[in-house]
Amino acid sequence: MIIMSELDADQRQAIMSALEDKNPILAIKLYRDATGCSLRVAKEFVDQLKVALETGESPDSSIPELSTEATLQIVELLRKGDWIPAIKVYRSEVECGLRDAKDAVEAIASENGIQSAPSGCGVTVLALCCGMAALSFLFATAFYTA
Repeated sequence: MIIMSELDADQRQAIMSALEDKNPILAIKLYRDATGCSLRVAKEFVDQLKVALETGESPDSSIPELSTEATLQIVELLRKGDWIPAIKVYRSEVECGLRDAKDAVEAIASENGIQSAPSGCGVTVLALCCGMAALSFLFATAFYTA
């Protein structure tokens, strides 16, 4: 997850101004535009940022941060296509839920130019369509030759 100190000055100022104007939706949009992360990750970031500002903490202090080693390990796993182990590494480092870890790993992938893993449902539907087409061809061929 990208933290405030990693954004450029204009991006930080725009997000902070949106929060000061009590416009968290704009802050979420600005963070998503700056990082390319999912809506859920951006919302969690802005929620944590609001809490940090209300308590007087540094904006970066309440946001979980991965160690460099863990980040490199996750990126390496993602480049190999090992999404589930990458999510497990993230969860063990940050101690968060599965959905949060999945969103964060997707953000890490996006930041590193790695495409998302193919959806299991999409692959299954494609395989079923190909199978149905093959069966239809076989039945049609058998019916017309008989």
